[in-house]
Amino acid sequence: MIFMQITDFQSKANARNENKIEWLAGIILGDGRVSDRYVRVYNNTPEIIEKSKETFLSEFGVSENKLKTRILRKERNGYKRNVETIELCINSTEFAKNFRRLIQKYIENPTASFVNGLFDAEGSVDLAGNITLWQRKDNQGTIVSETVKKFLNANDVRYKIINNPDFHIIEIQGRYKYIQNIIKFSEIIGFSVPHKQRDLETILEIYSKKTRITEKEVLDFISRKGEGTMRDIIVTFGIPKINAYRILKTLVNKKKLTKTKSYPNIYKLC
Repeated sequence: MIFMQITDFQSKANARNENKIEWLAGIILGDGRVSDRYVRVYNNTPEIIEKSKETFLSEFGVSENKLKTRILRKERNGYKRNVETIELCINSTEFAKNFRRLIQKYIENPTASFVNGLFDAEGSVDLAGNITLWQRKDNQGTIVSETVKKFLNANDVRYKIINNPDFHIIEIQGRYKYIQNIIKFSEIIGFSVPHKQRDLETILEIYSKKTRITEKEVLDFISRKGEGTMRDIIVTFGIPKINAYRILKTLVNKKKLTKTKSYPNIYKLC
């Protein structure tokens, strides 16, 4: 056998192992696929692929030679992506059947680690102060959306639905007005992916205080660095995105800075 029976490892798992299993189930529901013959993880974050692989090996008893990894093209299935996607796959009818059953268990009774996996897979942190989860409006995306809303409602985490014809979009409300809501999200769900967790910590720090900066401080910073982005200003000075946008726009209008037409915009001294 290439894995332990799910009933066995569920009864024997300690709290830490249980969390890793729940997390992986969330990752695969959010950004993977379980068919009748295989289980797959799709992601462009190496940390997620490595953590998924380690969990398959340590918690499910999967042999390393059963785990297949490949790089998928940026343009596929009618969508153009910014980066290549990594696919991690296990081909096993028995494993797929058991894993589908496991995911269904957490859909019916979502846990914090399961929802953490969903946000690691498809959530993002907007430095404007909110957290957003996107899912396509198909059967799986609807299941993810309803599962997340169920968990957020049960834990009194405030959110709103953004109308979109193609996607389910759930926005966890933050900024100054709802900073306690983001703190609650951080304590209950949070992120395991390092760069998302860093951005979450950044908005928590920004919106827990009211920092003001001057035009001179921004000009001095860009002078020292040679160039800078809006993100650089937000993170360095700990100010809200809207404030960074306004001060950079003012400096461009005053012809003290130039802005490149790129993404992200790069600002340099005139």
